[in-house]
Amino acid sequence: MELLFETPRLEVYDAVEEEIPIIMEMEEAIENRNFVFQGTYEDHLAEIKSKNTLLLSIRTKTNREMIGFCLSVIDNKSKSFEFRRVVIDVKREGYGKEFILGLLEYCFIDLEMNRFWLDAFEDNIVGINLYTSLGFIHEGTLRQSYRDERGYRSQLIFSMLRDEYFQKYGKDKLI
Repeated sequence: MELLFETPRLEVYDAVEEEIPIIMEMEEAIENRNFVFQGTYEDHLAEIKSKNTLLLSIRTKTNREMIGFCLSVIDNKSKSFEFRRVVIDVKREGYGKEFILGLLEYCFIDLEMNRFWLDAFEDNIVGINLYTSLGFIHEGTLRQSYRDERGYRSQLIFSMLRDEYFQKYGKDKLI
């Protein structure tokens, strides 16, 4: 496992194959499954091996317990970072916000990306409130773009540009 970045309470590593069952368990947990897609073992193994995909393991510094994961895709040509999926298994402790702030810093300062974007289901109120509080801009809505057992669901698109990040957070490392 290679340490990619850290925050005051978290260490973030490239995920390894042995963590795939934990990742799948987190995706399928009742409190998470309505807000994130579920990948197969083979999907996650391919993500680990891909050069343009980051499957990250999120661990606490205190006991190195894996409390979450993140899946992102990097488009180096366009300098665009797609934040596809995040699950933090320990709720209401501020780990999600802390992780995303660390990931934004890693994305804009270390990787020198120009755009960081994500989508969120319209009923993911906690996520939407977090993204807007961090300065993400709502770009639009993919209306009824996904269908599951609950019916058609719309996805909201949010993004932050490099200049917007530096304007809000400055050019120095926060963490």
